[in-house]
Amino acid sequence: MRLYLDTSAILSYYDKSSIFFENTVKLFHYPEMALFSGMITILEMESVIGRNIDSFYLEIDPKSNKIFESLSNKEKIPIITHYFIKRLGISIESASSIEKCDINDKEYDIFNTFNLALRINREMKLRTLDAIQIASAVEIKIYNKIDLEYFVTNDGIILDRKKEVYQKSRILPISTDELVNLLDI
Repeated sequence: MRLYLDTSAILSYYDKSSIFFENTVKLFHYPEMALFSGMITILEMESVIGRNIDSFYLEIDPKSNKIFESLSNKEKIPIITHYFIKRLGISIESASSIEKCDINDKEYDIFNTFNLALRINREMKLRTLDAIQIASAVEIKIYNKIDLEYFVTNDGIILDRKKEVYQKSRILPISTDELVNLLDI
């Protein structure tokens, strides 16, 4: 099973106060899953971690923890992000290329991820990062030829519009809780 992971699903695994924590832990221990995400996830994770650095837990040995605690928050943020991605075995994919976008009768060079996110947002009016996440998943599916089965998210706005997102992306949004139930974990 190949899954695209939204930032909210990844961070639910590391936030013990999340209502999704228990099922997210079950899900990520389920075998036979290939986990993918886009470059936008790194940016979004670093933003969330930076604003909530004390909310997430790391399982590291005491010697490493002593070194880690001596670092500034600025130094900790990319380390935590890398740790979270690596520990879950998530493959970060990039499928960006440049294409032309016509804005006010002028052509601009734009990353195709952003161009697709613009088109998605014009129709669906999602939050910017949500549109970019969905566009990233679509690009990975099309350009990297990875047949993603689900867009795993705990974002209520995306989940409330899952049929519409599926129509635009051909990747079904699903929460970690729904996927745990579907897989009967």
